[in-house]
Amino acid sequence: MVTAPAAHIPRLLGDSKLGPREQARQHLLTIFRGELQSGEHYELRCLDLSVRPATKGPRLYFRSLTELSDAAIRYREQWDVFFGVGLRRCPVAKDINACPHRERGRDHISRLPAAWGDFDLHSDGDREHGLETLVGKLLSGSPPPTVLVASGTGIHAYWPLVEPTPDLERVEAVNRSVKRLLGGDNAVDAARVLRVAGTFNRKYREPLPVQLLRCPHV
Repeated sequence: MVTAPAAHIPRLLGDSKLGPREQARQHLLTIFRGELQSGEHYELRCLDLSVRPATKGPRLYFRSLTELSDAAIRYREQWDVFFGVGLRRCPVAKDINACPHRERGRDHISRLPAAWGDFDLHSDGDREHGLETLVGKLLSGSPPPTVLVASGTGIHAYWPLVEPTPDLERVEAVNRSVKRLLGGDNAVDAARVLRVAGTFNRKYREPLPVQLLRCPHV
């Protein structure tokens, strides 16, 4: 298991033991368990968040986690790279690449593979100390998150399910509880996209690494 005790978070952020491609691969493999059903795809979404409004980049769909993680690394030098936590499926087209809808929101989510929380650092103080404190708080929860990803300005925490569920409302309810109990942000909806480990947060002047801090399969 890759796990970063609170006291060692700064060291890990500065020198991850895994390369970017392996971080992305392990992150996504741990979230998405089991096989895809007919018509389901993984989504990759690229944005330029350094400008307002954000510039939209490639939005791609895959049936392979290897292809998804490889694409994330391929686009990381230019874009902020996100993945759709929910599995995507067009309600009218067999292949989502032929989907006639432009927005592709919650009605295009077939199943959710995990509950999650998005925790930002809301202070301009010492970033490393803030991350130490935040990780310690998350790991003291019951149950603690299985996967932790440093998003560049905070932490994305995941509680993967044994298998993806079509009960979107139930997972969203869990996400709201995580937000309320642990002080997360309002990133609770089924159509949410989150950052891929091994990429960069390019929202600010200096790109910040998005790094895998805790994962059970490494």
